[in-house]
Order: sequence, then structure tokens, then C-alpha cells
Amino acid sequence: MMYSGKKYTNYNKYGIHIQNMPMFFFEKEDIEFDTRMGAIRAFTSCNPFLHLKYKKMGFYFTRESHDKCRICFDEDFIEFSRFSDLLNSNQILKLLFFKFELLCHNLRKGDCHFKSLYFFKFFGDTLETSYVDDSGGTGKVLHSYIRKGETVTDYTSNLVILWEDYESLLHPIVLNQISREEFFLDIKSSIATLPINLKFYCLFRDELLNGHTFLGGETWEVTDKVKQKAYL
Repeated sequence: MMYSGKKYTNYNKYGIHIQNMPMFFFEKEDIEFDTRMGAIRAFTSCNPFLHLKYKKMGFYFTRESHDKCRICFDEDFIEFSRFSDLLNSNQILKLLFFKFELLCHNLRKGDCHFKSLYFFKFFGDTLETSYVDDSGGTGKVLHSYIRKGETVTDYTSNLVILWEDYESLLHPIVLNQISREEFFLDIKSSIATLPINLKFYCLFRDELLNGHTFLGGETWEVTDKVKQKAYL
């Protein structure tokens, strides 16, 4: 049964929101990765070999203050903060692993959905899942990050940056947004019992609440605005 409220009107007959249709078209599109983003990811890590690589390409890293950084290139620059510098020092023992992971270029890769969900209740208002340019230059990949106003926190890049700059670097195509309030409601609802991974939740949260489980045709019934699993 489909909920008929205004929020859930842009779904096709398969239950997929039209915003998520691009996922079927961008997987094989070749793109040219922005070298500036590669430099930022290098300089937000503690890898001296990556630092040297991008310095040879003409990028320079400067620290303007404790939590403000800048990369310079071709008489231009982009300002940003390292997320690891913004973690509360009063909780250093609890956050020590995260600081270590954030500064390791390889360790922080591939965990954007979980880490964004973990931190966005503290550092943002919205968790956003988008297609962004792949650093391998092979197309666009699904990626989650945190939004708060015009600021983006990208865990796997150890990066806090203005949306305008982030958009120019990764050209995100926004597929789904989850607010803090929606997330806390979901924790207490039956959606939390579904056998799905976090990437699936980040991308298809609205579809799941709209009665589409993608689980072999099982149906959900609507009670007010909460979906509960129906017995087959």
C-alpha cells in the first residue's frame, strides 16, 4: 500500500523515486577527475609521498590557523578545514581511532555511509547521498557526506569545505537527503529491522518508507506514516 501524502508523489511504478533514476545511467560514464580534489585528499592525510606527488604537480599546502588550511595552485587557492582538527580534544581517547583513520589516506576510504551516519548527528543537519566524480576517472560513484547550511563535511576526504567549492570539485548529483529528525525516527521504527546495508538505507530511505522493500515482493502496510512489515 502506498502512502498518498504529498511527500511521496514522485515515484515510478516500481517504487523508485525519480531522483534516484540517474544511478542506472552514470555507472559507465567516463569522467576526468579534478586534480584539485586529489591534492586536497593528499594534504588532508599524513602521507609524505602523496604530499610530494602533488607538490611536483604545482600544488602547495598552507595552514592559515589551527583549523583553517589552504591549497594553492596556478595563482588560485581553495580554503578548507581538516575534519580531524575539529574533533573535540576533550574526548581524545574516544576519538583517537577516528583521528588516526582520518589522517591515513587508505584507511578512511570506502566507509562514507557508516561514518557519515555516525557523525552527522553531531556535526550536521542533513546526510546527503549523491553521485560524485570517481577519483579513478571511471565514472560516478555513490558517496555520502554531511551538510550543515552551506558547509560540507566529507569524512573519507577528512574535509570540511563550503558547498560551492565542494560542488565545483566533485560535481555531486544529489539522490537522497536524510535529516537528523528523520534518522532518529527511523532508529525507533520498523525500518531499522530490515536486512539492508547502510548504503541501501542512505540511497533508498524514502522508497523504503513509501512501502517498497526491494526484498522479493514482500509488502508493507501503512499505519499513519509508519510502515510495518506485513505477514505473508
